Parts: sequence; structure tokens; C-alpha cells
Amino acid sequence: MTSLFKTIFIVILTILSLSAYADRPTVSQEQVLSLINAPKAETYTLLDVRSDKEFSEGHVKSAINVSHDALTDKLSMLPNDKDQLVIVYCRSGRRAGIAEQILRDKGFTNVWHLDGDMKGWQASELPLVK
Repeated sequence: MTSLFKTIFIVILTILSLSAYADRPTVSQEQVLSLINAPKAETYTLLDVRSDKEFSEGHVKSAINVSHDALTDKLSMLPNDKDQLVIVYCRSGRRAGIAEQILRDKGFTNVWHLDGDMKGWQASELPLVK
């Protein structure tokens, strides 16, 4: 009986953790490529919240790197206009979700998540900068 309760508890925790990310707006890989390649680019910030090491191994063109755990201390690297588009990604989504919440808590109003994160970008064989 105890193992049944443990299983139910784990399932409930999993559902709750997934629902925390359900409301986050996402932007597709194609939309990000269009922004990057547009002749007259819209003003945006592409924020890679992975570690410095991960960033140096390859990142999306025009991305800036601020690890999710240093974001609060490095907000000055982001636009002063808190309504400007900020697109966030990490390797798989967990750190990006943390960073997105930090940004919203600090008053950023136009925070989007790169669908698929770096795993999806690489799986689609999209270009990386090293």
C-alpha cells in the first residue's frame, strides 16, 4: 500500500511541475531564424542561460550568455526597455523556465521561450556559432 501512495505522490508532483511551464509563451525555431536573418532586425534579446562552457561549445547566433543562476546579478546585460522581446533558452527547458520567472518577477513583460531549446535546435541541425 505504501508503494501505491508513493507512486501517486510522484505522479501528482510530475503533473504539477509540468503545469508550471504550461502557460509560458513559446517561439518556434523558424521564428527565431527569421529574426536573426531579417535584413532590418526587430529589437530583441536572445538569452542563452546555460553555463559558459556549454555556450562556448555552440550557441544560437546573436545570443548573449547569462547563466540562470547569475541572472539576478546581471540584469544590466539585458535591455532597459522591459517591454522588449526577450527569447530564453537552455539545453532542455528547466533552466530557461527558472530564468523566465526571474525576468517576469523583475518586470519584463515580453518573455518568450525557444521551443525545443538547444536540444531541439541541434536535432533540427540548425546553425550554431562557436
